Amino acid sequence: MTNMQSKYCELLNYIYKHYIPFLKEESPEAIQLFDPVDKKIIGFHYGETHMGGAFVIGGIHFNKPEITKCGIRILNSFLFHADKFQREIAYHWDFNNFALCVVYEYLKHEKKFPEFQNKIKEFILTQKDSPNRTINWLPMRLYVNNWKYKWTKNNKYLKIIKKIKKNIEKAQYQDGFFEDLLPKGTSFNFQYHIFTTALLGFLKIRDIEVGRINEAIHQSINIMDSQGDINYLGRGNNQIFAWGPALYLYSLLEDSTIYQKGFDYIYDKSLHMIENDNIIVNMFDGNEKVWWWDYHYCSVYTAHFIFWLILTSVENQKIYLEKTPNISVKDSGVHIYKGNYYIVVFDGRKHYLAESGKSIANISRNRMSYFKGAFGPYYKEYGHKYSFPFAILHNHIGLLKYYPMLNGLSHRIIYPKTISVSENYIVTYIILSYERIVNNAILNLPWFSKKQVPIVKDDIGNSIALYLVTMFKGPYGWLYLYQSRKITTGKIEIVLGAGQ
Repeated sequence: MTNMQSKYCELLNYIYKHYIPFLKEESPEAIQLFDPVDKKIIGFHYGETHMGGAFVIGGIHFNKPEITKCGIRILNSFLFHADKFQREIAYHWDFNNFALCVVYEYLKHEKKFPEFQNKIKEFILTQKDSPNRTINWLPMRLYVNNWKYKWTKNNKYLKIIKKIKKNIEKAQYQDGFFEDLLPKGTSFNFQYHIFTTALLGFLKIRDIEVGRINEAIHQSINIMDSQGDINYLGRGNNQIFAWGPALYLYSLLEDSTIYQKGFDYIYDKSLHMIENDNIIVNMFDGNEKVWWWDYHYCSVYTAHFIFWLILTSVENQKIYLEKTPNISVKDSGVHIYKGNYYIVVFDGRKHYLAESGKSIANISRNRMSYFKGAFGPYYKEYGHKYSFPFAILHNHIGLLKYYPMLNGLSHRIIYPKTISVSENYIVTYIILSYERIVNNAILNLPWFSKKQVPIVKDDIGNSIALYLVTMFKGPYGWLYLYQSRKITTGKIEIVLGAGQ
C-alpha cells in the first residue's frame, strides 16, 4: 500500500470509528445513520448513500470486511426507508441515485455481491430525476440516465442526456468556469465549479464528454492559493463538500504537484473538523453551526467527503491535460493575480450576499493568508437559521455606511465600481475605486494577522488610521476587525509591502 493509499485507509477507519456511536441497529441486515449534531436521521439528503457507498467500496478496496458489511447495512436501511424520505420536498434525488450507481459500477467491476447489484439496479430504474436546476447536480443526473439507458436501451434516456449536456455547456464561461444557476449572473462559487468539473472528469474517464473540461481544469488549478486552499469564494466558502471532489479531480492529472499541495493543505484540517462534527474547515465546534447554511448536516458532508476520497483511491485512469489555454476573456468575473501576492477579486453575483461584489476574495503570500472568504450566509434563501449578521456583514474589505435608526444603527455595504491590483518592485497595491465620493463612511478591514496590518490610503494619498475594534469568528477561524473613523473618499488604496 502506497503512502497516499494508507492515508485514505486511515481516514476511512477514522470516520468509521467516529460514527459507530451514531449507528443504530435496525435489523440484522440494516443500520440507521444518525447525525452527531442534529441527533436524527437525515434521510432526505444523501448521507446514507454516500457513507454507505464509501464503506462498501472502501471496505472492499482496503480489505476491511467489517466496514463493507456496515456499508451494506446502511444502504439496506436507506433503500427500505426511501419512500418515506422521498416525501420530503428537499429529497436529493440526483445525489442518492448517483452514489448508488457508483456502488453498482464498482461491485459489477469487482464481481462482488451480485444480488445487491440487482437490488440497486431495480431501485434506480424506479427513481425520478430531481427537478433541481442547479448546474452541479446535472452531471450526476447524466451518469444515472446513462446507466438507465445501458440497462433498458430506451431512447428516452438518450434524449434526457442530450438536454443535460446542453444545459451544462450553456453554464460554462469562455474562461472555463462554470456558473451554478442559469441564467448566467445568478450564482457562482468555487465549490460548485470544482464539483461540476470533478464530475465531468469522472464522466470523461468513462468516455462521456461534456463541456470544455480542459479550460475548467486549468481554472480549478488557478484558484489554488499560496496555502493550497481552493474554496474561499461564494456560497461554498470553506466547506468540506468541495474537498473530496477537488482531490479526486487533481488525482486524475498526470502531474501530481497540485494534488499533493491540496492534500497537504486539507488532510490534518479534515481530521480536526470531523472530530469536532463540523462541516466548515476550521477549529470551531460543529454544534455551534457557525457559518453553516440552512441545508447543512454534519453526517451528510462528512459522508460526501469520504465517498469522493474513496473514489480517488480506487480510480486509476488519467486525463491528459492540454497545454494551458490562452484565456484573455474574464467573463466569469473571477480575476486572479499572481505576483508578490496571490490575490483574487470577484465581480459578484446577484442571488446571494455570499457571492456579491465587487469584492476581494483572497490575499495570501508564501503560504500565509491575510484575508479570504468574504461574506457568508445571510437572511435570504438558505441563510435564515444560523446567520450571525455582525460577522457576515463585516467579513469583507471595503467601505460601510452607517445610518441612525430607532434604538440603534443600521449599515450597508458600499461596493466599489472597480478593484485593480498592481505591483512596483516589492510593493503591491490593491485599489478600490468607487463610483462617486462616499461621505462619512467607515473603512472595514478584517485581517488574520494582528501584527502585519497593511497601510491604507484615501484618494488624495493620506494614510487612513485603523483601530482594532473587536474579534469575531470567521469561516477560517478568528478574525481581527480593524475599522477607521468616519472618512470621505472615492478611493481606497491598500499597500502590501515586503514585510508582510
